[in-house]
Amino acid sequence: PRLRTLVTKHWRLTVYANAAWGELSHLESDPHELNNLWEDAGHRTVRGDLMTELVRQITRHAETSPYPSALA
Repeated sequence: PRLRTLVTKHWRLTVYANAAWGELSHLESDPHELNNLWEDAGHRTVRGDLMTELVRQITRHAETSPYPSALA
C-alpha cells in the first residue's frame, strides 16, 4: 500500500493513500502500538498537528527542480 508515516518522540502517525482512516499511536503509553487513536475524539488536535507536520516534511524533502531528474 502507498503510505506515509511520521514518527516523533511521542507519536507515530500513518496515512494510507486510498483509505479514509489511518493509524495514530502514543509511543510512550503504548510502545507496541496496540491501540489506534485515529478516531479518538480526544486526539483530533494531535492528529491534525501531526498531519500538518507530515505535509511539511514531505514538502521539505520533495524534488525542488522544475525539471525531471531522469529521462524516460
